[in-house]
Amino acid sequence: MVGSDEAPRLFETEELWHSRTVGYADTAYAPQLVKDEVRALGVEVREVDVRRILTDDDGSCRGVEVDAEVPYELLADKFIVSVGPWIPQLLEASKIPFPDGILRIIGLVVGILRLTDTDMKTLNMDMPMSVGDEGEVIVSKRHNLLKLTTPRTFEVESINKLHDHPMAREASTNIAVLHKWLPQFENRDIESWVCPDLLTVDRRFVIDEVPGTKNLIAGSFHSAKFFPNFGSLVQRYLGKGEPNALFDELLRGCKWERPHEVQHVHPGGHSKTCEGLSMFILT
Repeated sequence: MVGSDEAPRLFETEELWHSRTVGYADTAYAPQLVKDEVRALGVEVREVDVRRILTDDDGSCRGVEVDAEVPYELLADKFIVSVGPWIPQLLEASKIPFPDGILRIIGLVVGILRLTDTDMKTLNMDMPMSVGDEGEVIVSKRHNLLKLTTPRTFEVESINKLHDHPMAREASTNIAVLHKWLPQFENRDIESWVCPDLLTVDRRFVIDEVPGTKNLIAGSFHSAKFFPNFGSLVQRYLGKGEPNALFDELLRGCKWERPHEVQHVHPGGHSKTCEGLSMFILT
């Protein structure tokens, strides 16, 4: 079905899923596609390194300081910050307090199998392959490789300590997933890298103005896979777009101040696309 040379090595109780109806998006193209789309809508796109967020004494966010040979400021009336696991570091560097105990920085080890042109022609892998509950195999046609993810994650206290964690160097489970699905590649070298992610302790997103600030919207919305839905939710948060009762209900649970008792969820059950979009939106 996918052009493999050998049948998958599964136990009797294991299943492998390959659904052609789920749709496919190569996340390696996501940032550029979004930039092209918003430019077509008349949005000005600037690619800069932001050093810190600038706020006035009353908590009003007035702009960002751009890291350049001669630093300068970009000013706007409203700021939407979507930089995933770099959010805590950026807020701290900007001396902007935020609620403690809500955000958690997660690492997900991704196995990388580089494919030849012949491999790409032989394999028919437009859709993700799920190997039971052990992981997922996703093809990137832009980079000619397979990404091998598993539900195993680990938590770090700072994005700067991501690669210091012992699990950051452990890719054996990723290799096992590949060997089950495509045993023909078991003698190929597997590379690995660590995908950083930002979750909340209860897995409910934060899409909200940072408490104590004005005009600064930040939180845990950061992903290529869910970007269209996040965009629609942020639009509704700003009071724009078409009325949507479901989105309005979801947003009531996406506050920094949780409207319910926080139920902590262990990070080990997380698996998601590992190439996100990091950006500021200034209006």
